[in-house]
Formats: sequence, structure tokens, C-alpha cells
Amino acid sequence: METSELKEKLIARIESVSDKNLLSDMLKFLETNSTPDEIYKLSEEEFQAINVAREQIKNGESYTQTEIEKEVQKWLKE
Repeated sequence: METSELKEKLIARIESVSDKNLLSDMLKFLETNSTPDEIYKLSEEEFQAINVAREQIKNGESYTQTEIEKEVQKWLKE
């Protein structure tokens, strides 16, 4: 598929989207990936979420991949 065709398909799909959050996420994705030399700067919320996650890991408040897979299998059976 040619670049122009890809652009046309993307534009058509974007025009059909009415979900503001999805559009915002798409824009962030394009902005982040269009400038690979630029360093991504975390927002205050992202920084705080990472700190919370680090504390949870330190306190043993995490699951292994195997534990998560078992939980998912339980949920799928319900």
C-alpha cells in the first residue's frame, strides 16, 4: 500500500472517531513517535504513579506473571 493510501485511510478513520479520549491518546502517540530525538517528559501524574508502583513493589504488593495468568484463567471460567 502506498503512503498516500495509508494517509487517506488514517484520515478517514480519524474523522469517524468521536471519542475525545481516544483522539487525545492518538495525538499523544503520534507526537511521541514523530520526534524520536526528543526526550519524553513525564507529567506529574505519571511521575507519581511510578513512585506509587515502586513503593508497592518494595512492599511486596505485586504479582508474578504466573499468578496473573492463573487469575485471568479463573476469571475466564466464571
